[in-house]
Amino acid sequence: MRGIRLFSPSVLWKRVPLAGKALLVTLLAGSAVWMAADQRASRSLESMIRHDRETQLQIRLRTDRIRFDRRLRAFSQAATVFAERAALQSLVGGWQGRGPGPPGPVVYHGVPPSWLPPRAVLSALVGPVYALLLTPDGRTRKAYQSRARNLPPALLHASADLLRGASREDGAIAVLDGTPFLITARPVTDPSGRVLATLVLALPVGVVLNRVVQEDSPGRGLLAFLSVDGTQVLASSRPTVLAPGTARSALRGRFLVAGAVPGAGASAEPAERLIRVARADVPEALIGRILAQARDQRLLMALVFVLVFGLLLLWITHRIRALHLRI
Repeated sequence: MRGIRLFSPSVLWKRVPLAGKALLVTLLAGSAVWMAADQRASRSLESMIRHDRETQLQIRLRTDRIRFDRRLRAFSQAATVFAERAALQSLVGGWQGRGPGPPGPVVYHGVPPSWLPPRAVLSALVGPVYALLLTPDGRTRKAYQSRARNLPPALLHASADLLRGASREDGAIAVLDGTPFLITARPVTDPSGRVLATLVLALPVGVVLNRVVQEDSPGRGLLAFLSVDGTQVLASSRPTVLAPGTARSALRGRFLVAGAVPGAGASAEPAERLIRVARADVPEALIGRILAQARDQRLLMALVFVLVFGLLLLWITHRIRALHLRI
């Protein structure tokens, strides 16, 4: 019994027609070029989308800084208006003759007292604010807290330096017990200009950031406030995503960041310490759809090329064979 005769690959290759060889080589080379082009297109597309998102972050950050400045000014103006209310003037006017009384426990209010506007007005103008009413010697006499969290001790017993900074036209931003606050202090005076008390309003910077973001893209944006040296996040509009205390260097790779650069120096403007943050992951579904359309177009072009090339090879091979038979 004769065994089955096996041909070596070189013999099989020699038996393949010239047109088949050319077509096979073309297919192999085309597949390699296809895969390389697909990878390059994917990287280029991802880079383009990332650049576009960074540009959008920069544009939004400029708007955020304008809104942040506007809210700081509105907060300071609200404190000035509150300090001039008749109810507050009447309350501290009673201290003029008998004085604010001996040192004693601070009177706390869980709902807006008579010396503050109603809750709806407070919420619309300044938000969930802390309010203190200080005697002329700087002692806290009354306090209002609209949040369940207690007043920070550093605010309740504010230092003279803190009050001086808060008395400026635009107020001050200070970190109290680990939380940055926007603080404004306004004197309550009698008709002769004598200071009878000091009204202090304080609002967590995180609340301000959240309100700024809500004006632009509710629920989607992420705004953060950096330390003076620009190396640490002090507050963010979404603490569950970007926790206060996070080092700015830790954002690299996880987030796209637009804004202040560490080591650029302390800025006198609080708005310059804002950064816009977005997750760095590029939307894979979007890239997939774009690449799928590009692959369909390349596949159609490749099929047309292979068909035309194959027909051309068959025609050339047929002519060569006819010429060989004539010879």
